Amino acid sequence: KRLTNITNRWRDIYNYRIDYFLQNAYDELDNMNQDAIAQYAKIMSSSSSIIIDVQHPFNDKQLHLLSRGPSYVPPCLIYTSLSNESMVDIVKKQYAPLKHQLNNLFLKYKINLNLQMEIHKKVYDLFKDLFSKSIPSSLSQRAFYEKNLIESIRISLKKHNIILRRTADNMNIFYMGNKEEFEKKADRYLLTSEDYDVLFDVNDTNNEKPFTLAMKDMFESINALLEQLKIHKAINNDLYKQFIIDQT
Repeated sequence: KRLTNITNRWRDIYNYRIDYFLQNAYDELDNMNQDAIAQYAKIMSSSSSIIIDVQHPFNDKQLHLLSRGPSYVPPCLIYTSLSNESMVDIVKKQYAPLKHQLNNLFLKYKINLNLQMEIHKKVYDLFKDLFSKSIPSSLSQRAFYEKNLIESIRISLKKHNIILRRTADNMNIFYMGNKEEFEKKADRYLLTSEDYDVLFDVNDTNNEKPFTLAMKDMFESINALLEQLKIHKAINNDLYKQFIIDQT
């Protein structure tokens, strides 16, 4: 009974999301007739992890992969993405960030050089051992299959001028739409929103100042304000150093 209640609850949430999207998508459906709304609903995805409002070329297998949402990580991603590199190069590349973190710790805690070298060698050997282990054949086949599937999706997105974005609420949901229409809606939002001001448009050829000069003036203005806050003891020296902009 509990499982049934949970299932019904998720179904209600899903139906609410679809209903809300259909009624509120960019405030445009109010101006659509019933036939247009029906056509709009036909191109909506049946998955709760992807919202589609554009005619698309994707097949069921591609949509099934996308329906897993933006948080899905394909299996053995490192092996497939670096399959053309040697194992030595793969290990070095993957070990580099950890090596940097270890060096910072060694410096912070003043670890002597011999111990540093010993730790680096042991960790690197462990990395090499782990990456040298072969993965099961079935998992390898799935990994390369999904890699090719993802590449085919990327090609289709570019070919058909379609965007694929994670929704702004940072949920595990994709939004798929026409790129040109999406950019027009974004531009319209920028013009009508009162949440912020556009200080500089890098694409505007009629700007009074070049971009680099405008940014330099802006940074100097911010630093001057921070200096005044510091003088009047509105912020302490640590915050001042944290927020000051280094223009060098």
